[in-house]
Amino acid sequence: GALVAVLDRDIDAANATVAQLERPDDHIAVLVDVSDSASVDAAINAVLARYGRIDVLCNNAGINRDSMIHKMSIEQWDQVIAVNLTGTFYMTQAAVKHMRERDSGRIINISSAAATKPVTAAPVYSMAKAAINMANDKKFVGVGINNWGIKINPPFTYAEYREELNYDEDFNDGL
Repeated sequence: GALVAVLDRDIDAANATVAQLERPDDHIAVLVDVSDSASVDAAINAVLARYGRIDVLCNNAGINRDSMIHKMSIEQWDQVIAVNLTGTFYMTQAAVKHMRERDSGRIINISSAAATKPVTAAPVYSMAKAAINMANDKKFVGVGINNWGIKINPPFTYAEYREELNYDEDFNDGL
């Protein structure tokens, strides 16, 4: 089984997740604010101190500040971009530095159906997730890191999202 480090801005939530895993004593919870590069570096160092390496990074942090674009504050914009996009960059950059040393690793970036079918009340969230899809493309971020034995998951297609999420067009259109 994998040794898992659960990183979260809420350490109690991270600990609760670890407690649900098989053999919870083998895993760790680490406090991180993905929108802060120093916090990311500290979290990555904690993982390395415990396990000595990082084999897989799963970027799953995400927030939304529902607001129509004409009503959105710059603070809301900054928060969504900082967590969803910049946080993915910080985490990927920090992990790749260590994966590169071993010529091995896997990066999984979690996106959203909103990346390909924007949500009216969440335009910045949709834009950030669309950028994550671009980052997943091997011609974009992956072209460099593939040379180091690091693989990045391919972007999902809209059809895959629809099928997986049973996407409801009428719900989105009614927003």
